[in-house]
Amino acid sequence: MEEERKLVPPEYRNELPLKRDYGMPLLGPDGMAGGRPDIFVLFYSFTAGIKQVYMKLDFQKVLHQITQKVAELFPGTQWLLFSGNRQYRNAEFKSDEQIWEALEYGKYFDIRYLEVRLEPADNKHKIDCNNCKTSIIGHRFQCLECTFYSICARCEEKSVHAEHAMLRIVGREKTHVPDWINDRIIHYTHFDYDSYQGNR
Repeated sequence: MEEERKLVPPEYRNELPLKRDYGMPLLGPDGMAGGRPDIFVLFYSFTAGIKQVYMKLDFQKVLHQITQKVAELFPGTQWLLFSGNRQYRNAEFKSDEQIWEALEYGKYFDIRYLEVRLEPADNKHKIDCNNCKTSIIGHRFQCLECTFYSICARCEEKSVHAEHAMLRIVGREKTHVPDWINDRIIHYTHFDYDSYQGNR
């Protein structure tokens, strides 16, 4: 029981036994007619810190509710929302279903607990990773042989697409790509140079 208390905001620790709802399975929007289960949510960012809150989430509006709470707790910055669960850390939340799935895998003991990792949206590229399908944040790695094939830093660390050389691009304003590389990319991949520049 003491381990459970550490996972929730201090102001709710004494009430923790009252917050449990053993009879309500967490099935998601398509598996349940209604209800607003009690959820403890941990928001964290490596740049803005940690906030813990208690929320009643609506099955049909959970992504909107989480997004609104982030704007309230971390104002002044646009954020991208990712699962903070260790097993699904790279999954970006883009739908209600993804959040409910994270809740199913994120239970600790007998409480419902959601971890949300926040990444600043201004460090986002305009494309998704071709491997893990999440928004590319931070360094983008563009294949020098495959047309419009880019991966995120996490996938690059796992040696995804290791058979080809990759060009690291930090951002449109930060990374200068020499003309000879641009010429080689255009020659060998036959893609639209203007579109390529727009994705940088």
